[in-house]
Amino acid sequence: MEKGIISVLKGGSAVIYVLILCLVLTLPVLFIYQAVQPPVFTLESVTVDENAEGDEVIPEEEEGWHRIQLTLNAAAGRFSPYSFYIESFGFAKNTPTTGILRHKIVLDEPIFCTKDISDPFTLTVYIQGDTDINDFVKNLSFVAQNYTKSFGEFDLKFEDSKPQFFKK
Repeated sequence: MEKGIISVLKGGSAVIYVLILCLVLTLPVLFIYQAVQPPVFTLESVTVDENAEGDEVIPEEEEGWHRIQLTLNAAAGRFSPYSFYIESFGFAKNTPTTGILRHKIVLDEPIFCTKDISDPFTLTVYIQGDTDINDFVKNLSFVAQNYTKSFGEFDLKFEDSKPQFFKK
């Protein structure tokens, strides 16, 4: 009887030891994996205006501007220990820009998000040129250009989506 209890306790302690070891080894892997992950953006709504003349961003003498207004929500990944402060966006490389003469991307206010704090924001895209606006909206994608990724007191600044390790 005594040998049975001892063997059960040894087996239980071995299982608990393995679980604790797995937990300790998982935390650095999770930390490193989340370091390369961008924030998660959720699209809430899209509105398209074929005529954007009269907006304060567009000069009055120019014509042919279209406005695409996207309402989104930003949050860090589910297990991310990082926070993000995003100041501007640009088109991703896979966004088709044929037929577009000029464009402007306006963020209503800088975005701050963590895994626990999500931040709703509005991104307005102005394009000038001869393009099928519906096809353009379907293939539209963005990348954060100027942002800061933080963990505690440590910040890493990105400009044009490239890390800036040393201040100039």
